[in-house]
Amino acid sequence: MACAAPRFLLPALLATSVCAQSIWLVGEGQPHNIASGAAAAANGDILLVQSLTGTWFEGGFTLDKGVTVRGPAVVMGSWSMNWSGSTTLVVQSGAVAVLERITFGFTDGGPAGPGPSSMTVRSGTVLFRECSFDGTIRVDAGASAVLERCTVRASSDWDAWITCDGHLELRDCTVRGSDAGCIYGPGLNCVAGRPAKPAVLITRGSLHVERTTLAGGAARVVTAQHLAAQPALRMQSGNAWLSSSTLSGGADATGWPFGGAVPASAIVNSSSSPIALDGVTLIPGGAGVPPAQGPIDLTASLVQLVVPALSLGATTTLTVSGDPGEVVALLWAPDASPTTHPLVAQPLWFLSGVTIAGGSTDGSGAWSLPLAVPNLPGLRHARVQLQAIGGNGTAIRASTLSCRLVD
Repeated sequence: MACAAPRFLLPALLATSVCAQSIWLVGEGQPHNIASGAAAAANGDILLVQSLTGTWFEGGFTLDKGVTVRGPAVVMGSWSMNWSGSTTLVVQSGAVAVLERITFGFTDGGPAGPGPSSMTVRSGTVLFRECSFDGTIRVDAGASAVLERCTVRASSDWDAWITCDGHLELRDCTVRGSDAGCIYGPGLNCVAGRPAKPAVLITRGSLHVERTTLAGGAARVVTAQHLAAQPALRMQSGNAWLSSSTLSGGADATGWPFGGAVPASAIVNSSSSPIALDGVTLIPGGAGVPPAQGPIDLTASLVQLVVPALSLGATTTLTVSGDPGEVVALLWAPDASPTTHPLVAQPLWFLSGVTIAGGSTDGSGAWSLPLAVPNLPGLRHARVQLQAIGGNGTAIRASTLSCRLVD
């Protein structure tokens, strides 16, 4: 399919100059699954998952190209079908992969019982939209992952958490670290304790969060072991910025007959860099536990961006929030990876993009912009990356990246 001319989402303003080379219908026909479709596709292609039953099921896969995969689909492990529950994303430098409306479900472990799915972003940039994960996510050094309207679901039967050595952004997400539980042996007997997990562990790199709920795993006493609760966010090294979010430390498991396990703070920061917090609620896991341990900055002022759904022929309203009277701008941010800039604390995605519009926030700190999407079939499934910046005379700040696919 030939690439059409550049399209405009606003009159006389460029929105995107990239379109898919091909659209692949994946599922009942050919390619017969996401894995084979990804193997046949090229950077920029779109894989639309089709299923006669409404939702497509398959095992874990490896993706090494900048393609867009739109569900609904369930990716899970299956002992009976010899499916792996592991998905690995090794995206080439300069490309962006997008996965939308996909559930990475638990593994049917057969005689060993259920287990978690696992997602590893090994390189490149991956944007997840409206996905859910019954297990673990790992972002390796040099890789970037943006989760928007996603859920990481915890269980006492398997590990669930996000670990990051690279760059991680969370927008409108819910992430809950797994509670302490059992490691099961033959006959599904509890043979050892499995420690609780934080919702997010940053070993190094950076974290940027907007409007997200994080909860650490709860404590338990298992086989006479006191397994401590975990914080919502554990930072070992790196930088973090969080706005309009709620973080809860793990509690002692309700109703556990032995007691004695210790609840956790909402944040444990072992690095020397303060974690920037703007409108963040910190809830410790129990009485006598501080809301945060380690350096935090409660005076931080951050910029946020809200982008509703984009549909052909429809007009939607984008909102940027910051300080009252702040100068703000909305930018087309098509870069394949975030870049650091000496004047801005947060990573930027728009160094090769353009400014769409700008203004100043009102007395409540909000600024809005109507955005009309032309009714042009060539724009369907187009990837729209936007980022907002704001300045108050002393600092320039950037929002997390918003990625929308045109419906």
